[in-house]
Order: sequence, then structure tokens, then C-alpha cells
Amino acid sequence: MKYFAVPQSDETSIAPSSQTEQRRGWRLDSFWWKCTSLLLLSINTILTVQILRSPRCSPIDSSLGHPTSFTGIHETSREVRNSWWTRYSAENDGQRPAVDEAWNALRADHGIVALPYEWSKNKGLPSSLILPSDRSKRVYILESYHMLHCLQLTRKSIYQMRGNEPLTYHFDHVEHCIDALRQHVMCNADDTLLYIPGNGTAGHGQTRQCKDWNYLSKWATKNTACFEDKTPTSGVFGSCDDGSDGLVLD
Repeated sequence: MKYFAVPQSDETSIAPSSQTEQRRGWRLDSFWWKCTSLLLLSINTILTVQILRSPRCSPIDSSLGHPTSFTGIHETSREVRNSWWTRYSAENDGQRPAVDEAWNALRADHGIVALPYEWSKNKGLPSSLILPSDRSKRVYILESYHMLHCLQLTRKSIYQMRGNEPLTYHFDHVEHCIDALRQHVMCNADDTLLYIPGNGTAGHGQTRQCKDWNYLSKWATKNTACFEDKTPTSGVFGSCDDGSDGLVLD
């Protein structure tokens, strides 16, 4: 299979930073670590639900009068039970290796798709990167997978700071991802009412109706751009995954 190198620029990579991706000497006191841990847990809880459940904001002309689903996922539904702790969160450091493995298995680049130019034009999408192997197609990333990328990046960076390790991603990229998550939450504006038992949790064990993530994953497989995110600043086309994004649904 022929591989196509991707130029290291903002237009061709999920991770656009071209600066040195390592920064040494991060020292976090106890207060900072507690704050970042709380931020990570909050983002993980909110975004997992938002990604699965909420309607999307549409980039389409507002004259359409309603949000548009490009994939048809708005017609799907599945019951999901909220859980304060999952395979993607560790109650203690002893559980962290298994949790790290689960997060590292996620393939956010699974959500990079290639769509016919005429189709994307008719949908009102902005012109995008041309697929190197088929110039009749344009490359896009599904928003939910962009959010998974940001969750992975933010979590990895927090643990690297905790351990005084060099950052894989430039801190400006981390800042972008945190704000991208904020924008996503506000765009979807999920109005689900979570019960508060008074023990520091919210919504644990509560059942809710969500979108079917498997539907989105299969749609991405069907329309894959065969892109692999190799490093924080580059990737290659022509590298197809096995049809799985690595996400395990509880």
C-alpha cells in the first residue's frame, strides 16, 4: 500500500503545533495537582456523555432551521448508565496502568474521513484537504473524534506534568483542547438533570438515552481516509486501521 507523507503544517495534521513539543522543568505543588485532577475528571465525565448523547451544532447555513446530522446518527438511540468510575478513570494509582492502556488504545484518527467533493459541497461544508490518493474526495474529521483526541492529549499532559516529565504536546495545544471541549459542551448544551445524592458525585447509576457510538464508528470505517496520526506534528495517508477506534462501550 502506498503511503503519502503529510506536510507538517496546520492544514494537514490533527496536532498543528510545529514548535518543539517538549518542555522540561514543570513543577506542580499539591494545590495545582488537585485542580488539574479535578479538571480531568470533570472533562472525562461530561464529554463521554456529551459525545454519545447530545445533538450537534451545525456549520450549515442557519436557513435550514435545524441542526443537520451528516451521518444519520441523530436517528439512533441506546440506553447508557452513567458511572462515576469506568475503565477510563482510576480511583487510585494502582488502577492507573490498566486505565492508561485503555486510553492509549483509543484511535482518534479513526474519525478522519474522506468524502466526495460534490457531496460535501451540497452539504454546505467548507472546502477541505484533498485526499492524496483520490483528488475527487475531501478530508474531514468527525467532531466527536476531535474531542477524543483532545481528551487523550489533555489527560496525557496532566500526568506528564504530575511526574515532572517532558510534555509530548506543546502547552498551547493543551490550552486549545481545553477550550475546544468548553465550546463543544456549550454548543450541545445538554439539559439532562443529574441527581445529586450529597456524597460528592452526580448522576452515578442514572440511565439515559444516548446516540449509538457504534453507528458513528462504522460510518467512519466506511468512509475512512486511511490516515494515521504518527506524531504530534505529522501523519500519513495510506495507513488504514482495522476498522476499530479502540473505544470500549460499557
